Amino acid sequence: LMTIMILKKKFIAIYLGNWFDFPHIFGMSRFLDVLDWIKQTIAKAKDNKNIIWLLKHHPMDKWYGGLPLKDVLPKNLPSNIYIVPSEYSGQAILQKADALITYHGTSGLEFASQGKPVMVADKGWYHDCGFVKYPKSKESYLKYLNEEWYLKKTHINVRSKANTFAGLYFGIPRWQKNCILADDADRDILRETLPEFISKNNLYLKKEIQFISKWLPTRNLDYHTFKMINSSE
Repeated sequence: LMTIMILKKKFIAIYLGNWFDFPHIFGMSRFLDVLDWIKQTIAKAKDNKNIIWLLKHHPMDKWYGGLPLKDVLPKNLPSNIYIVPSEYSGQAILQKADALITYHGTSGLEFASQGKPVMVADKGWYHDCGFVKYPKSKESYLKYLNEEWYLKKTHINVRSKANTFAGLYFGIPRWQKNCILADDADRDILRETLPEFISKNNLYLKKEIQFISKWLPTRNLDYHTFKMINSSE
């Protein structure tokens, strides 16, 4: 009987930011930090018994180290709130969950690109791009946790907008080809490969300099997006 009751409920994933991220650079103003946000979210969400809430820690938590999610939250969580084990794949959660709540995580793009409802708690880097629900205030956000916001139709082109945004944000122009540096966290690799990288990609780097020169006088905050929009393919 308990299994049947659970299967009738909706599953909503809550993806957390990393404790060591700097959320305020995106304009975080409704909560003190990630911990304050998730504690207030749980306090409100626990009353919505029609939802099974799946809490997922940030994948970089293990890399950074520090306190895991289970040691930060109360030991006895409400019966409708679960911490997803670290070995449980993000793909499995994406398939199971009916909707997602995040602060401004990349998961918002992943879920929206699959046509699934997403709600963000505060402004970030995609809150106003038409593919997520963005509450007008902290109070509105907390109120929605006990409402069926995920059933309300948002925009007909949610999936298309999410994919377009992801392409502009993470993609590269065709002319750039394979002229891509390693992650800036891999400093040893960069030091070893940078001289050869410059010599092999001199032509592409000259074009990059031209784009930067065009971008600097504009009021566009993001260089990469400017480059993508102003490239033909």
